[in-house]
Order: sequence, then structure tokens, then C-alpha cells
Amino acid sequence: MRIVLIDDEVVIVNGIKKMISRLRNNVDEIYAFSDLNALLDFFKDNTCDLLITDIRMEESDGFEVIEKVKALGKCNKFAIISGYDYFSYAKKSIEVGVVDYILKPIEESELLALIVSVEKGLAKEKKINESLVLKDFIDGHLTYQEAREKLFDGKLEEATYSVCVIKSFDKEDKSVYNALCEKYYKVFVLTAISSVYYVVFDKVLEKGQIKDILINHATKFVVVSEILSFNALDKCYNQCKRGAIYRPLFEDKGVLFWGDIDKSQNDTLSFQRNTNELFFAIKNKNRNQVLSALNKIFNKEKSGDRIYSFEGLLLKLNKAVFENEEQILMHRFSNCNDLIKHITLLTLKGSKAQAYSDNALLDTAIKYVDQNYALCDLSLARVANEISVNYYYLSRLFKKQYKMNFKDYLTQKRLNSSLTLLKDVTIKIYDVAKMCGYNNVNIYNEAFKKHYGVTPMEFRRLKND
Repeated sequence: MRIVLIDDEVVIVNGIKKMISRLRNNVDEIYAFSDLNALLDFFKDNTCDLLITDIRMEESDGFEVIEKVKALGKCNKFAIISGYDYFSYAKKSIEVGVVDYILKPIEESELLALIVSVEKGLAKEKKINESLVLKDFIDGHLTYQEAREKLFDGKLEEATYSVCVIKSFDKEDKSVYNALCEKYYKVFVLTAISSVYYVVFDKVLEKGQIKDILINHATKFVVVSEILSFNALDKCYNQCKRGAIYRPLFEDKGVLFWGDIDKSQNDTLSFQRNTNELFFAIKNKNRNQVLSALNKIFNKEKSGDRIYSFEGLLLKLNKAVFENEEQILMHRFSNCNDLIKHITLLTLKGSKAQAYSDNALLDTAIKYVDQNYALCDLSLARVANEISVNYYYLSRLFKKQYKMNFKDYLTQKRLNSSLTLLKDVTIKIYDVAKMCGYNNVNIYNEAFKKHYGVTPMEFRRLKND
């Protein structure tokens, strides 16, 4: 801690300096002045954590000193030493924000208590400020460089340090924080409403070591982000924030890494089939079918591959079948079984499942087309077979939703996709046709001209002139 002293009596100010050094085992930077101008010259290029000033001096008084130093913005913690026990002095000290008013002769215990109190207050303020800096950086209010300079005085090199975020569900337990501090270079705290986030920096962050620390010290469930750079801290934070939602899918794990959750962001066809099955079961009010579909969807062994799909599913369920007060919020449940039972009971009350079952079915069909439109033999019959739905029912849904038949929809999809490829002059026209599902370039040219009024070659010339 940096402490600055001022008293116009040299013997006294040097005596206080020696006293502090002895009481604090020389751990502080201490600067002693007996002249106001010399003090102000010092503050042109320096700051301090605590300024202790005598109340009455020949050239000035303590309040004037505090006022001038405050104006410079170089210190905000002040204490006064006085040989006068005047109420007016004490009252004014409170008004200007003095942290303590010590009477002469100075008691060692009183002086030490003052410094320790200021030190603890500064440490608390520092933690709060660090948390605010990190949150501002995560929210995009600070650049990477600005955040780095505020937290590390500009000394942190991005390539040197790794970072991860840990979300703990036990806000009151400090054992995780203390254990992390013992092991790693820097551990910052982001406070939240119902949980706490730890931001950990170190040269090497190994998942095995992090997991050992958390297993040994965490009393409740924790989620750990992937180890990333400081530059990607917002991604780390959001991983933990979102990962906590899916706790019921991993109730057997007290320590959950984002990598355990986010194995794949892609919806799978089997998941879509199970989703369709669920909506049809809800529509038919068939309890056994609802339970069967839910158990398939929330299969513990496969749940790690389906996180992004679960979000869409719950959103559709909440919109399709529940009143506002009965919304399904996954994080409220501690395990899958309770969640499944709750969904089953509520879904059987649903009144709007028909529309959402049709929408879910169409979504599945469209996703299959988006992924396979380049197949020359793609047809409505193939799509219906792949997603396990009646051919004629799917045909009617297409016409109702898109005001066109499946063949026209597929043609439009293929032609739109070819526009981007045509802009690349290195790709031959017949290759563009093949990449978009046409095994005959003449059929592609004819369809393109009919839709856009120009041939693919003419379109390419127009875009590249």
C-alpha cells in the first residue's frame, strides 16, 4: 500500500513514518512531507492509497491539503491527525469524507487499525472494480486492450494466458474461490443474482486439474467453460450461463464442462422424428405416446449432442400447449425424470398442439431439403419417407404453407442457391448446375431463364461487368 504523510514538523512526520514501517514490517511505500508545495509536486506524477495529514500547519491546514489533493484526483482516502479534540474539526472531517480522525499523542494500535481498515476497503473496492471491468468487457462496453490495461496494467499478453469461466450454484461457499486462488495466476469474481462466476487466468489451464479442484471443494453443481483466450471472454461467460440451463440432463455430474454439453450444434434427423412423434402424441392426448417420445428425446446417453435442439423444442412446447404461468423452464428441475413427468402432465392439457405438430413436421421437411437439395433424385416421396410422414399429408402442408407444390419449392431453392455459385467465375456453368441438383445443364438453363429472365451466363456477365 502507498501511504503519504504530511506534517510541518519534520521530527513528527518522520516519527510516524518509522512507526508505520515497524508496525507493518516495511510492507508499504511511505512518503513523508513537511511542505505543501513539495507534496503537490509529488502528486503531479504519483498517486497514493492513503494520505495522512496534520490538521494545523503554519502554511496551511489539513482540510486545504485534502481539498487540493482531491482536485488532482490522485487519492480518495484521507485521515487527519490532530492535537485538538474540537467538535468542529471532527464534524468537518466527516463532511469532507475523512476515514479517521486520530488524536495526538498517537496510539500505535489506533494507527495500525486505520491502515488495516483502509487496506481492506481498498481490496474490496478493487474486487468490485475488477468485476465491473470484466462485465463491461463481456457486454462490449470495453475493448480487449482497455480491459487488459485496467485489470493487468497492460502487462497481460493474450498469447501467454488462457482463460475460463466457472459458474457455481453455491453463492455463499468461498472454498472454490480460495482453492482457485491458490493454484492460478488470477481469479476474478463476477457476482450474479443466484450464483457466482469465477474468471480464471493462467498460463496453463488443464481440465483435469480444474476438475480435481472443483470436485474437492464445490458443495454444489458447477459449470466450466471451454478454455479460451481473454479476447473470447464473452463466449466463455455465455457458455456457463447457458450451460447451467441444462443441468437436468447431466444430474449425475457435479462438475460439468461445456464440452460435455456442446458436442454438436446440428439437429439430427432422429431428434426431429422424435419431436414430431411428441407433437402428434400431444395432439391425440395419448399419455403413453407422450411419455415414449419424451424418453427418446431426453435420452441421457445422447442428450449431450442435442442442446441446441432442446432449446427449440421447449420454445415450441411453451408456445403450443401451455398458459403463461405454466411455462417449462428446464433449470428448475434437478433431474430428467422430474422434467419428463412435468412435461407429460402439462402437455396433456394443451389445446394448440395441432398447429405446432404441423409446423414441426414442416420444419423437419425443410431442413432435410436444405441439406439435400443438391441430390438429383430428391423428391417429395423421398422426403416423406425420410421423415416418416404420409406423402399426401406432407404435400397438402406444403401447398397450404408456401402456396406452391413441393416441386416448385425445390426448384426455387436450387435456383436461389446457384446465384452465389455463379458469382465465382472459376466454377463452370455445368458444375454449378450439378452442385444445385441438376444432372442436365440444359434443364438448369431453361429453368433459370424462366425464373430470372436471363440465362446463367448472362447473369454472370451482368454481375461481373
